[in-house]
Amino acid sequence: MKNKKFAVIAFFMIVSFGAGVFGGFLWASRAFARLEIAKEVDVAGQAAMEASTLAMLRMNDTSNAIERLEMQMDGAVSTIAAWDQFIRFKPDEKTREWRDRLLTSVKVYRQSYPFKDEDTNTVDLVNSFLAKIPGRNPKNTCKSDLCRLDDLRLAGLSNNIVPTNSRLK
Repeated sequence: MKNKKFAVIAFFMIVSFGAGVFGGFLWASRAFARLEIAKEVDVAGQAAMEASTLAMLRMNDTSNAIERLEMQMDGAVSTIAAWDQFIRFKPDEKTREWRDRLLTSVKVYRQSYPFKDEDTNTVDLVNSFLAKIPGRNPKNTCKSDLCRLDDLRLAGLSNNIVPTNSRLK
């Protein structure tokens, strides 16, 4: 009698556990599908902004195109800075180093053209975040446009050659 009762309870627990796992799998797959759709919309939005900026460049509206590109870059960097400041789970060392290598170009650009925003807290957040990013290695020979711009900044010529950003002067 006890074995039958135990078998029924064990069977009920196994079926319940299986149903829970299956339900969790369905819920997780739906949640991940929503995340993929959100990422798809995000990428589509980026492509639309790039198309609009390219149209500005083709119509020789360079100052507005530069301003729009800076706004896109600033939005991305301020988001990453907020994640770095407030998110509890930080990226592992390898991911952080990879991210920081990619953000070195943003730091170099922002040394010539500092980040500007109406919210001083955002400016402080981004500037403190960029301060943690390694700068350009002066020992490496670099011939990219970004390095040439930085060389002009270091020589004190950048304001005479490259037009400055009009955003939030």
